[in-house]
Amino acid sequence: AETVGHILVVDDDPSVREFFVDALTQVGHSVAVADDGGPAIEMLRAHRFDIVLTDVVMPGTSGIEVLQAVKRHAAATDVLVVTAYPDLEVALEALHQGAYDLIPKPISDLAAFYRTVDRALEKHRLSDENRRLVQNLEARNRELTETIARLGAVNEIGAATTGLLDLKEIYGALVRLVAQQLKARRVSLLVIEPDSDVMKL
Repeated sequence: AETVGHILVVDDDPSVREFFVDALTQVGHSVAVADDGGPAIEMLRAHRFDIVLTDVVMPGTSGIEVLQAVKRHAAATDVLVVTAYPDLEVALEALHQGAYDLIPKPISDLAAFYRTVDRALEKHRLSDENRRLVQNLEARNRELTETIARLGAVNEIGAATTGLLDLKEIYGALVRLVAQQLKARRVSLLVIEPDSDVMKL
């Protein structure tokens, strides 16, 4: 496997679950299993998975319901839908609702299966990386905006106090600008007199 993933396998058939667990762990993936959609949805709420590999038709909660739960609780997780020919219409509906790809059952080409899993994991990795980059850019943009605002406030203070000789006028200009920057209704200014430890309001 190109990228090691944490994968949830959902199928009511024990032999199918065993096959997927063996195939996926052999290439280094971490695999959890659920025998029906209901337990799978509970696991999705409690744990993070890179991929969910789910059968479509199960006696309890269906694979379509698992897919919908993934989109609600773990939108970044991709879903591979396992389907046999009689389930094709339902599987196509799964694709329409956001499944990443279909896995035909029974699996006759293991190499093709691995390629599909690897593509889904690579997509998941790139999506995570892109999300982190966007978050970093947003944080830097906020920092830049705050820095520009602070520099603007300094410039405004300089402009407002230029030519003012009276301390009360300077203090008044400072209070107005600070109130404007902080969007405060009231601002108090404490001043320490020269050669004194006394602060005046």
